[in-house]
This record gives sequence, C-alpha cells and structure tokens, in this order.
Amino acid sequence: MKNVKLSRALAEIDKEFSKETLDWLIGMYDGESGGFYYSQSSIDTDRFEPDIESTTQALSILTKMGLCHTDRSEDNGGFPEWFKEDIYSFLASRQDEGDGYFYDPVYRLTANKAKKERNTAFVLNCFDNYIHKKPIYPTPMQRLKDKKTDAKASTDTAMYESRESLYAWLEELYATKNSYCWGSDISAARSMITAAGLLPDTVEWLKAKQNTENGTWEKEFDMTAVNGVLKISGFFYSATESFPNYEIYARNVIEFTKTFSPGSAAHAWNPMGSLRVILNNLPTPPTDEISDMLKSGIADMITNTTAKMREFRQPDRGFGYGRRGSSRISNEVEVSLGLPEGDVNALALMVLVHAEAYELSGQGERNLWEEYHDYFFDAIKEKRSTAKGV
Repeated sequence: MKNVKLSRALAEIDKEFSKETLDWLIGMYDGESGGFYYSQSSIDTDRFEPDIESTTQALSILTKMGLCHTDRSEDNGGFPEWFKEDIYSFLASRQDEGDGYFYDPVYRLTANKAKKERNTAFVLNCFDNYIHKKPIYPTPMQRLKDKKTDAKASTDTAMYESRESLYAWLEELYATKNSYCWGSDISAARSMITAAGLLPDTVEWLKAKQNTENGTWEKEFDMTAVNGVLKISGFFYSATESFPNYEIYARNVIEFTKTFSPGSAAHAWNPMGSLRVILNNLPTPPTDEISDMLKSGIADMITNTTAKMREFRQPDRGFGYGRRGSSRISNEVEVSLGLPEGDVNALALMVLVHAEAYELSGQGERNLWEEYHDYFFDAIKEKRSTAKGV
C-alpha cells in the first residue's frame, strides 16, 4: 500500500533541487583552473580562489543528485574524461611534496591541522570514488604506515605515535571543546588514526566517554549533541561496530526533529545524517521498535527538515551555510565575505539531506538531475573554452 504522506514529503524535498539550483552550481565553476569557488563573493574578491573543498564537494553533489554515475561512460551518464583530467590537474597540483597533504595555495600559511586533514581526506575520496586517479606523492597516511615521515611530518603526527600519545591528545580536546568541535577534529584525523593502527583504541575511548542515558557525548540532548554524534559515528562504521546505545539515540533524534531549529546548513543535515549512518551500518538489523518508529516518523522528519532547509535559501537561489548567507570562515580560514548568498558547502549539505530522506524512507536513490547531464557539461565546457581562449 502506497504511503501517501511519505510520497508528498519526498515530492516537497525534490522541489528544493530544481534546475536553477544546478545553474547556481555551474556559476561557481572556474573555467581557467578547472576548480569550483565557494561562493559568488569568493569569485568577486581577488584574495579568494577556487578551493579544494568546494571542488570535491561539487563532484559529490553531481553524483548524489544522479547527474553523473561513476560506474558509467560519458555517453551513458558518466564524468567526461576531459573533466576528470581537469579536476585531477587542479587537485594534484595542490599536494605538498614534503608532507603529502593537500593545501589551497591561498590558505597554505593559515591552514590548521583539521583543515589540511579534511582537505586531504576530501581529495583522496574524490580520487578513489569519482575520477579514479592516484596522488603524485605519498600521502601522510602512507608515510605514517611506512614510518618514513620527515621532521615536519613527524611533528604533525606526534599524537599518532602510540596509544598513550593519542589518548593525551583526545583528552586535551575533550577538556577544552564540545563534542561537535572535538568530534570534527578527530573525524578529520580518522584516516591518520586508522593508518597508525589506533582505530580500535579510539573506539574504546569513545565508548568510555559516551553518555549512555542519551546516546551522545553531551549531558543534554540538543543540537550540539546531535552534531557531535554525526562527526563521531563514522568511527564505529570504520571499525565495523554497532554505534553504542543506538536505540536510545534513535528515539531521541526522531523526537528531536519535530521541533529542532538548525542554526546552520550542517545542523539541518546532521539529525538525519547521523541516524542514517548509525542504522545503515549496524551488523544486524535494528530492533522492531526502532524500525516501526522510523516508519511512522520518517515522513514528518522529511517534512520538518525540508521546511528548515528553505530558511537557508538565498537571493541568488543557492543555499547559504547560515540563514543570512554564506559562512565567512571555514576551519579557521576566511573563505568568503559572508554575504547573503549561497555557498557550495551548504548545497552539499542540503543534497545530503535529500539523499538521507530517500535512503531512510527505503526509497533508494533519486536521480533528480540525471536529465541534465549533457546540459551541465556543455555549460562547463563553454566556460572552460572561454577562459582558456580555445
């Protein structure tokens, strides 16, 4: 029997991703470099450049919206070879030969540990899953595994040398930051932690710190707690372990989305995103109670989240990271002027909301932009040709 309420909820969230949203993304492309800018103010201001995060997120957006399929040829809806070569050239040129990390040139001197680890993780995911290329130089993870780090790299990786050094770093983060902030830091470092063979130790530390009464790493079940779970939950997925006390968290987060008020695009995604990561990566199916609760509540979760998403729509028809526009700062570096405008990070997060809605509802993928494959690459090719004068 067809669930009319759910069908209506999915139809409403589909409306948020019309062709004008795709046109906005096309507007962020830089034909000269082959990368994507963060926002319009980034394009209009000389001190900003196309960046790693926006470029890799653009490919993720295209894939999740069904415009491109990574297992198909160009003629059958895949990425064109010329486009993959341009993306590879853009990203590969940003790898530092000395330490193996990927840096945006404009942020090279200001990139903190989390920023460079996040950028590197984004690039390697893009290489592996979207364009099927290899980095030019050994990655920090490879160097850590091979124990061939130079002096600079060893300073950056000191916390991964032993269980004791890792725990000292984790305890310092835990004492000074909330679970969203320290969760973001360790999430960015997950590949390095895994390469060092310390993933099981991290999982044990997380288990010991969890608040078993609400399933989070905070005293109260609020937006900060949910945001923290989204960042932390990936460790249990990577370790192929069930999220501890997942039933408690699932009940809380389903109830939470009835009244939540996200302060950013990330906050709009995190409740559904965290629930999907947890439920889809359980070694055994969720309990009947949680399955029934999800079935009865998913339509309202989607409807409520869609209404919140609309609050982030900007005059240029993109989504802003905040209600008032783009975020000026990302990982402690300035990325835009923070004007009433959309940004690529926010669009990537809203696309994830759309993907989670279909997955949690059991509807599979929704290739909403599949029909625009040729339209998109014709527009990109036009900007590329104009910029390069060919």
